[in-house]
Amino acid sequence: IFHQAELVSESLSIVLLTGAFYTLYYAENSQNKKKLLLFTISGCIGGLAAICHPLLSVFFIAETIYQAIKKNFLYCAMLIIGGILVVAPVIVAKSIHYKKFTFIQSNGAFNFYLGNHKNASGTCELRPGLAWRKTHLEAEKVAKEKNISQDQYFWNKSKDFFLNNPIETATLLGKKFLLVFSGRELISGADPAPLCYRTNIMYYG
Repeated sequence: IFHQAELVSESLSIVLLTGAFYTLYYAENSQNKKKLLLFTISGCIGGLAAICHPLLSVFFIAETIYQAIKKNFLYCAMLIIGGILVVAPVIVAKSIHYKKFTFIQSNGAFNFYLGNHKNASGTCELRPGLAWRKTHLEAEKVAKEKNISQDQYFWNKSKDFFLNNPIETATLLGKKFLLVFSGRELISGADPAPLCYRTNIMYYG
């Protein structure tokens, strides 16, 4: 199952995110007795999606803010509780393993940097190999010199790009927006054909 790409996080995140949105929609249009349960379930499914890809938590932060603006504080609480039930064990396990607070992934800053820097193409263009190792070695060296974590190094690099290049940042975000709605799934890695044509979860999702 794994080698046919059925369980890679990107494939699962599409299905889970869609399921979470559907549950939210169903909650909004259901009777009051079901609403609390459905908001909690949506939070749980959203938590699973965030485990696949931490940046997906942004969608549920936005939904929580939206419900707060509408003064539906109980629904906000149910969304948060549902998400925490799923995500908290992962955060605790990772934080114990790395001996510092870790939000789902230890390399989240590097993944964020890959899509948000001066030469970013809008896709995941850097694959494991010589360039990958060079990038990490440079980050490790600078992080030691400045007595910061590698995560902090990559966050700072992306932040500097955003602040110093507002036009390029806006252009990159626009390009990503268009790529999301492109007709073809954008694949990066060694086996794009199996992922495109032999992955049922990806196909049906």
